Amino acid sequence: MLRKLALGGIRSRFRDYAVLFSGLVIASAVFYMFMALATNTKFLTSNSPIGMTPFIFGFGEVLLVIITMVYIVYANTFLMSMRQRDYAMFMMLGAKSRKIAQLIFIETVSVGFLASVVGVVIGMGLTGIA
Repeated sequence: MLRKLALGGIRSRFRDYAVLFSGLVIASAVFYMFMALATNTKFLTSNSPIGMTPFIFGFGEVLLVIITMVYIVYANTFLMSMRQRDYAMFMMLGAKSRKIAQLIFIETVSVGFLASVVGVVIGMGLTGIA
């Protein structure tokens, strides 16, 4: 039943979730491509005479993770505020706060997982082209 409610919530707010989904796909693709470069030792040794290259890529990874996490928190907070009326209605109908938390978790994880998979596939394709 929670899965049906979660999918119904995603369908009803498709435009809002599409913004989150597209941002997560782009972040996943960029992260994959960045990691493909950072872990390619042949590329690092042939194109970079600087010994600081692993440190620079490590710093870039941390920066990319921080930016992605801020985006996820912001987008998730925005989506929760948009659905606040729906959650209040569920509570009025007798839903426990634990079930609403599970509903939010299912929505967030399903969108995030699907976006990660699509982003990695796009990242693999773009990395293969270059």
